[in-house]
Amino acid sequence: MPHESDKGPAVKIPPPLIFVVFILLALVGEYMWPTSLIVLGDLMYVGWGLCGFAFVLAITAAIQFLNAKTHIEPWRPAQSLILSGLFRYSRNPIYLAFIIFTIGLGVSLNSLWVMLSTIPATWVLKRFVILKEERYLTAKFGKHYLEYCARVRRWL
Repeated sequence: MPHESDKGPAVKIPPPLIFVVFILLALVGEYMWPTSLIVLGDLMYVGWGLCGFAFVLAITAAIQFLNAKTHIEPWRPAQSLILSGLFRYSRNPIYLAFIIFTIGLGVSLNSLWVMLSTIPATWVLKRFVILKEERYLTAKFGKHYLEYCARVRRWL
C-alpha cells in the first residue's frame, strides 16, 4: 500500500495556469477600463528585461529539477529536496519567476491591470499550491525540510 508521501502534494491547479488566467482577466479589464502606469518610453524595455530575466530564472530552476532527477510538476511526488543553486536563495524560484514575468509584462504593456494581477495570482498560488507543497514536503522529508525552511525564505 503506497505511503501518503508517495502520492505527491495533491496540487490540482497547474501554477502557470493561475498566472495565465489572471493575466487574461487583467487584459479584459484593460480593454474595458484602460489604464496606464506612466509615459512608457524606454521603461518598456525594462519590462521586457524583467520578462527575460524571469524566463532565465525559470529555465535555470527547471534544469535543477532535471539534474536532481525529481519531478517539477507539483502534483507528482518529490524524489529529493533541491538545496543548492537558486534554491539556496528561494524555496520557490519558478513561482518567483512567474511573479517577475507578470510584473514585467505589465510594465511592458503599460498596464496597471496586468501588474495588479500579480496580487490575486500570488494569493491563489500560495493558498492552493505552495501551502499544499509545504505540508507534503514536511511530511515526506521532515526535519531536513524544516531546517531548509528555517534557512531559506519562501520567495527571497
